[in-house]
Amino acid sequence: MAKHEKSKGKRNKTEWTWPFPIEEAWNANHFIAKYAMPRIQALIEIERSGLPAGAPGVLGDKYGVERDHKLWLKYLGEMEYAFDVFSTDSFPFETSENKKRAKEGLHLFAEYYEHLWN
Repeated sequence: MAKHEKSKGKRNKTEWTWPFPIEEAWNANHFIAKYAMPRIQALIEIERSGLPAGAPGVLGDKYGVERDHKLWLKYLGEMEYAFDVFSTDSFPFETSENKKRAKEGLHLFAEYYEHLWN
């Protein structure tokens, strides 16, 4: 946690004491995306490999078990796209269509966060 120290006649000084560089806090979206992207990629690989895997039951309930796995792979791909965009800091330079796609991928990540296990 950052510590605050008071000095006579001076502004508060903040000593950085977190176990990571301050830049990772200033650019949290970038560093979180860099951490999440390879894990989403690994989950995609597991889902495609034929290892015991499966789509979230909520997808099967909503769209049918015939479509759930294919849809789950699509959703994971959209999450991967979003994290790729944010991990490279290209978001401000993306087209409006790509920005929308990246945001939708983040929404899918939030919606299915509890299902990101295998």
